[in-house]
Amino acid sequence: MSAIKAVEEVEQRALTLPEKATHIQIMDAETFKEAAEFTLTLRAVKKEIDNTFDPIVKKAHEAHKEAVAQKKKVMEPVEQAQKIIDRKIGDFHAEQERIRKAEEDRLRKEAEEQARKEEEERRLEEAARLEQEGDSVMADAILDAPLLPQPVVVPKVATQAPKVEGLSFPKIYKGEVVNLAQLIQAVAQGRAPVGLLEVNQTALNGMARALKEAFNVPGCRVVVESSVRGRT
Repeated sequence: MSAIKAVEEVEQRALTLPEKATHIQIMDAETFKEAAEFTLTLRAVKKEIDNTFDPIVKKAHEAHKEAVAQKKKVMEPVEQAQKIIDRKIGDFHAEQERIRKAEEDRLRKEAEEQARKEEEERRLEEAARLEQEGDSVMADAILDAPLLPQPVVVPKVATQAPKVEGLSFPKIYKGEVVNLAQLIQAVAQGRAPVGLLEVNQTALNGMARALKEAFNVPGCRVVVESSVRGRT
């Protein structure tokens, strides 16, 4: 029998099985036995499906693996080159941003200092004028008043990392747990969302299988489900 014919036959058999399962009603020992025989039949069909499709799947999988391997072989040096150059671009851009910020901070401080001096000179001139006019009280009040920060305009500083169409440098923010106990405590106290703690379901299931009814973990419970096992 050809592979195509075998696939068609097992497919036709499989498509009829859900309807048969739907019509089976278990009401007594006899119908329970019929259902049990049917589920054994299903396991035999599944085995037949495995025998029919596994060689096809294996062949397709091997072809897929070979194609993936060939693509990876060609892609790896390109990705390596991109990592190298992207790291260099990122480092240079970050350094230029640091230089730009430092220069703008310097210019801002200079502008603020210049504005402060100009404000002091203006006050001295105003106080001197008031003294000449005989208003020493107002002159003293002007001199004693605290100096408030003066608004300044700081020019934008150009960097050696110009904008390039197609490239952007978004900031990436990541969270890092530095003290797990503190995080757990914060979640317990409602100061952090419970979603930050991920349940290790594999470990939880392993404990349940090992301890069975003796399973006792705060905030958890053991769930027992019935299953059907048969020969294939």
